[in-house]
Amino acid sequence: RTGEMDSVDEYSETPRHVHSALSTLGRIAEIWADTSESVDQAHAHHGSLAPRQNVENILSWAERITGWEPNEELNRLQKKMLAALGEANHADFPSSGDYIDVAEDAKVLVDKILSTSVGRKQRFVDAFTVNSYLLCLRRSDPQTASPIAEKLLDHAISGDKYDEFKNSPRIEFNIGTFNTVMEICASLDGSDSKERVNGILSSLEAVVLEGNRGIRPNRKTFKLLLSVNSKDDSGRFCCQEATVWMDRIRQLSSTLINQELKADADLYSAALQTIPRRSPMNTLTKRFEKGLKTEEEGEVATLEAEQRVQWLHYTEACGLVPGLAMYESVIQSWVETETKRGLIEAEEWAKRSLQMLPSKTRLHLFRPIIAAWAASGWEPRRVRDWIDELASASSSESLPSLDPPDLEFRAFEVIANGSYLARLTADAGELTEQDSAATDQVEKIFHCARTMSRLVVDLLSARQIQVSDFVVATTVLREAVIAWGNASQSTRFLPHDTRPELDASISVDEMLRISKMLYSTDSQLCFEQETIGHQQGVHNIMGDVFAETVRQLHQVDKFLGDGETNKEDLLHCGRTRRFFVDKIAHVERMLREYESYSREHLSQSSVSVSSVGRSTRLELYRQILVGCHQCYAGSDGTGSDFGHVARLSKLIMDQLSYQHESCHVKFTDREDITDIYVDIASLMG
Repeated sequence: RTGEMDSVDEYSETPRHVHSALSTLGRIAEIWADTSESVDQAHAHHGSLAPRQNVENILSWAERITGWEPNEELNRLQKKMLAALGEANHADFPSSGDYIDVAEDAKVLVDKILSTSVGRKQRFVDAFTVNSYLLCLRRSDPQTASPIAEKLLDHAISGDKYDEFKNSPRIEFNIGTFNTVMEICASLDGSDSKERVNGILSSLEAVVLEGNRGIRPNRKTFKLLLSVNSKDDSGRFCCQEATVWMDRIRQLSSTLINQELKADADLYSAALQTIPRRSPMNTLTKRFEKGLKTEEEGEVATLEAEQRVQWLHYTEACGLVPGLAMYESVIQSWVETETKRGLIEAEEWAKRSLQMLPSKTRLHLFRPIIAAWAASGWEPRRVRDWIDELASASSSESLPSLDPPDLEFRAFEVIANGSYLARLTADAGELTEQDSAATDQVEKIFHCARTMSRLVVDLLSARQIQVSDFVVATTVLREAVIAWGNASQSTRFLPHDTRPELDASISVDEMLRISKMLYSTDSQLCFEQETIGHQQGVHNIMGDVFAETVRQLHQVDKFLGDGETNKEDLLHCGRTRRFFVDKIAHVERMLREYESYSREHLSQSSVSVSSVGRSTRLELYRQILVGCHQCYAGSDGTGSDFGHVARLSKLIMDQLSYQHESCHVKFTDREDITDIYVDIASLMG
């Protein structure tokens, strides 16, 4: 197929709508395929339509489309399911561990498509199906996926039969096939990606110059070539390489499409390989958990950031206005230096984008900057000032595209206080009880924890928490629990004449108050719970927060108890108390709340099938048993306190048994829970 470069349709054989000839099951599957591309992806595993679950649902429906006689309608539906799987596979996953490799599933679908094809179509795989299959390889290991993609393309060009598919069909292709294979090979490290992509370019040149295939490169092709070849051999952006390849692309466009490529700001941005659309909150903050790097430690990343700035200035020198994507890339590169200078430079470039592109600047441009300051342990006031400034700017008529800070943005202030508190706690460990600064340091820690509690209540209590905000809710609740746990531990460094408001018992009570926000009887939170997926997300939030609370209780006991030599001297600040023992009734309440929600809202099969739900549940059980064992190992089994331990152990065993009996779904990723039963036996023995 020929035509103007920008109007070339990469997927020219998109199947038409499947009509009602199929059964109700087929119609439901068709709806899934139609909607999978437009689903608003949640940013983490708590979302009811997170990428992993989206892929799992598509695979589930694809497996059910069996037992029908081969016909055109069924064949179109199978193609649509393969396309939906390819699109879902292309979504942003929160982490590599959350990703499902669908390469084998895609191959099975292609074989089914061939089985339901009739006549001539049994001997060919059309370009739409080929491209959908290749999209399913995008997230596989590049070392494995690249040879498969290249082999398929080679067979398509040569016209040879492709033995990897059923009936050894011939492969049809279009420019979309070349582009997708290039994308897969571009994922390889270092110079290998350039070598493989440029090898595909040579094949494309030969096909175009042959003249009888009707295939020509389109704009996406040239952007891919520029993106891959603008790097040096170490994979870092190089302005000189980008300049050379911009000239090379102009020459290629004249040769291969008989017209000079329009070199606009969008094309120049491709050289910087734009950052992903949206990174999850934990990805943004994790790299800064150990604080900022020194200038020397961030030297290599700083050099690359300077190269990207040089390219932006080069774009301006060519008479173009850099687009938002280019500013995003420059800002991200400065953030990735993980240095104080890098964050300050990123701030300046973000402010410049507001001046240069007032009608286009979006809120997400500032996310990596604020996330970095929040997680680095810097003074929280800087994050607060940014949030206030953006809130004020969003109300300005001169910035129509800038939305006010959302829940996630405001949550960064909680994270900032938590990071700062962790740094204060670490510094307190260097002080002695005789040091007059110890009390001031602990007072700062308590003040920071109180600020976090207030922020959490303000953030979550006055709204319905949407499914897309579940991970934010989990993060801020856990951060507040951890903060009060750190505050409790910091009381160990206080002198004997400490003030009563800095007692560890106060911080423990505040920590439990955060967990009580999730209790059914006095819940201050309102979650979106329209579907079983939403309810599973709420259940996971409860499990995560309760498990963290229990962990903090027994960690406080362990920390305050370490090194005790004279209990009479350490009686102040609750140091000889066992808070897990004192609060074990609350631990039992948390477990009962968690199990009650499960029985009321979730079928046991859905809880068991969800790997996240299982791991959350088992983590809560394990943390409870750690606390029980730490406080009661060797107990004679008498007394009212031990009755709580016995009830907790029985509750856990009853739930494990109930889940096993109620689950009728087979799954392969079983987890060994022998340790749970061993711990219970040790406590009860």
